Amino acid sequence: MADTRFFRRSGPFSAGELAAAAGCGQITGDGGRSLFDVATIADATGADVAFLGAARYRDDAAATRAGMLVLSPELVDAAPAACTLLVVDDPQLAFARIARTFYRHDEPAEVEFEADSRYGHALVDRRASLAESVRVGPGAVVQAGSRIGDDVTVGALAVIGPGVVIGAGSRIGNGVKISHALLGEEVVVQAGAVIGEAGFGFAMGTFPYEDIPQLGRVLVGRGARLGANVTIHRGSLGDTVIGDHCRIDNLVMVAHNVRIGDGAVIVAQTGISGSSGVGARSVLGGQSGVAGHLRIGNGVRIAARSGVTRDIPDGSVYGGFPAQPVTRWRREVATLRRLARQGRNNEGEEADE
Repeated sequence: MADTRFFRRSGPFSAGELAAAAGCGQITGDGGRSLFDVATIADATGADVAFLGAARYRDDAAATRAGMLVLSPELVDAAPAACTLLVVDDPQLAFARIARTFYRHDEPAEVEFEADSRYGHALVDRRASLAESVRVGPGAVVQAGSRIGDDVTVGALAVIGPGVVIGAGSRIGNGVKISHALLGEEVVVQAGAVIGEAGFGFAMGTFPYEDIPQLGRVLVGRGARLGANVTIHRGSLGDTVIGDHCRIDNLVMVAHNVRIGDGAVIVAQTGISGSSGVGARSVLGGQSGVAGHLRIGNGVRIAARSGVTRDIPDGSVYGGFPAQPVTRWRREVATLRRLARQGRNNEGEEADE
């Protein structure tokens, strides 16, 4: 269920009404069933709608408690008998439309700002809760419903969105924007970072593309340090999670639903695609890329400029593109260099290096 501090939900709707909103597909089962929300296939209850988008989630489908499941014809056999089914050619598109029926706007409601005159050149809403020791820089904006703990510094021109929670002892740099997020104690966010914006989620089954509401949050653990111009998208249905004492360098991009374990280190200009996980105490070298829906284990080391395209087990050291065990990658690089030096073209000239 989406956090009501950040999102407004409509409903309930019947399965038949949701099928009509999706504009496609065939209902199998109880079309009059009342449904109250959307959820992941793993977390859904009998009051929720979930979707099965790929065969790799068959096991989750078999165990789901969802009241209604949106899926393609070839995956119908994976659904529990008790589920009402909406069978469609494009489950992602249908689910996007259903989610928008429940959540017509995936941003907080626009409300009149009630400025608190105690904060001088900052714009702090009187409905925000700030500890007495909070320091707010000039031009900063703190919106209604946010809660900021003891001894927090909010830098100049920072924007703290509605409902955001910032734990005691944290430091928020100049020009930072935070929305849809809960930050633990002693978190440092350096200048220009953007936390909690909507993820890069849209259905491509039609044109123009249709956005998928991004209904999750960002959870940042105690003592995490987020560098300048870091971008962390909120989750699509679940949460994007940054563990305790993580160190994330400047210009890192963390996509929706990513989960980063405690003490992980992510070096500058790395990008982690949606729904991937990075284990505790792992290190990703600069300018690395991680494809979506992967699992990088605990204590893994990834060399700079590597491209991770598959799961990596605990304690491994990988490098290259596609990333592979680092000793194998180094042997391949050495072999290619040797062949390049020795190579000759058909005219007997040395090959370009």
